[in-house]
Amino acid sequence: MPDIFPVRYSQPSPSALKSELLKRYPFDVIADCTLFKSGLNDVYQVRSGDEIYYLRISPANKYVLKDIEEEADIINLLVENGVNAAPPVCCNDGKFVWEINAPEGKRFLILFKEAKSSPSGDETKMQFNLGQMLAKIHTITDRNDISVNRKGFEPVNLTTRPLELVKPYINEEDFDFLASASQKCIEFVEESVPVKEPYYGFCHGDIQPNNYRFIGEKPEMFDFDCMGTGWRVSDIAVLLWNMSMGNEKYNESSLWQSFLDGYNSVRILTESELKCLPAFCALRMIWFMGIHMDLKERFTGSFGYNKDFFGFCINNFKSWYSKAFPEL
Repeated sequence: MPDIFPVRYSQPSPSALKSELLKRYPFDVIADCTLFKSGLNDVYQVRSGDEIYYLRISPANKYVLKDIEEEADIINLLVENGVNAAPPVCCNDGKFVWEINAPEGKRFLILFKEAKSSPSGDETKMQFNLGQMLAKIHTITDRNDISVNRKGFEPVNLTTRPLELVKPYINEEDFDFLASASQKCIEFVEESVPVKEPYYGFCHGDIQPNNYRFIGEKPEMFDFDCMGTGWRVSDIAVLLWNMSMGNEKYNESSLWQSFLDGYNSVRILTESELKCLPAFCALRMIWFMGIHMDLKERFTGSFGYNKDFFGFCINNFKSWYSKAFPEL
């Protein structure tokens, strides 16, 4: 038996991280370093004086150093161009990313300033500004010829890979339906929207309420972990899909229209792009199922991933699919 038993996931010690932070950053003191959440990454909340920071630790074998360095560079570029985004904190050596040798392999770490929250309550203006910000992210990255090493939102990552992870947990009939229906969604998108700027390019990848805050009516974006290259309308569909979870009529609401108005104030969406929104919402559910099956295998275990979970996911997919293709 080896001296250290093999593991697929370990959780770094907060006290050890605190010591490393004091060595690597210009902090005089760190009052606290505690695990904030575990999911796609481990995130620790760090307190120094009156300021709060968030330390994100990537899982082993998911990224290479270039992936995280590019993320820091893109966020800094956006901030320099007037986009409110929680910036990464520079280490004493002038770098933004460092690494630890965990039992399961190399893991990369990056520290971010806190995105503060004090919303005005004017939801209409807030959603308009959020849409405007997303369009600015798209146009700024186009203007600067941004490309990323990280896997994007091309068809294989929206359908094939997620479905491979899901297949062992659902029956053959449901799998065959999801595979054929998702392929139809992809074909519809490919026929409708060009794979070129400004319709295709850098995307945040996860625009949803957990990943932005408001100061007054101005949004501040964070968590670019799901960034990649894809159709811009897929970025918009992520918000629509998330918000519709709690309100099936969200796509008919004034808030959704305000978001679209904000986006259109910077870059006007084509009719073809708008028609693809339901198809991308359906594809988002395929991606969501794949992400959860990946988490299940890495560390969450099977609890909660039962017949009800998959039934909900498949019904949600069918709902968006029927909106994308009402003639079927």
